[in-house]
Amino acid sequence: MKNSLQYRLISWIAGCILAIGAIAGFFSFFGAFQQAYRFQDEQLIQVARLINSNRLALADAGVLSSPGANGDSPLIVQLLGNPQYRGNLPLPRNLANGFQTVDIAGHSWRLYVKQLNSGDRVAVGQRTEGRTQIARASGLRTLMPFGILLPVLIGLVVLAVRKTLGSVDRLTSELDARSESDLRPLDIAAAPHEIKPFLLSINRLLQRLGRAPTQSLHR
Repeated sequence: MKNSLQYRLISWIAGCILAIGAIAGFFSFFGAFQQAYRFQDEQLIQVARLINSNRLALADAGVLSSPGANGDSPLIVQLLGNPQYRGNLPLPRNLANGFQTVDIAGHSWRLYVKQLNSGDRVAVGQRTEGRTQIARASGLRTLMPFGILLPVLIGLVVLAVRKTLGSVDRLTSELDARSESDLRPLDIAAAPHEIKPFLLSINRLLQRLGRAPTQSLHR
């Protein structure tokens, strides 16, 4: 089977398709993963801007700041150094402005710290576990087309190779069906260009075999 021309062509082409698909899938997944992370960072910035513009009251920040009994809230918003609200995370007061990832209460948090116009400093954050799950799901969704298209593409390659080499199979069947005395040339009009020299050699051989009895009689 490994000496089959069809097997070799299909194996090489399918291998190239899978290799290129794997590389493209990796970059697609990684790009979507990073984009999802950037989008979530932008959400933290937008929430901080809403608070700074007083579109979101600081009292509302206290409601959002509680991570809940199980610590599974997707978002926390709280003023640094403000013990006014119950359930606030123990955030250090000396957190630098901007983005940072810190370990708090046994969990990793992605925080965005901003100084408000009032002089207060607010921290907006999310658990990194939840962010990673969202980013991973976004990346996996980009792989779905590869999982569908790659098998389809390989199937088309198999059909194309078999159809292309089908003329060779027909010539083989024609030769097998002939009697020993049938030395007519093969019809190579539909044969692939690459194997026509080989088929022409077979036709020349058949011609020589057809002349052989006549030449032996003249001797």
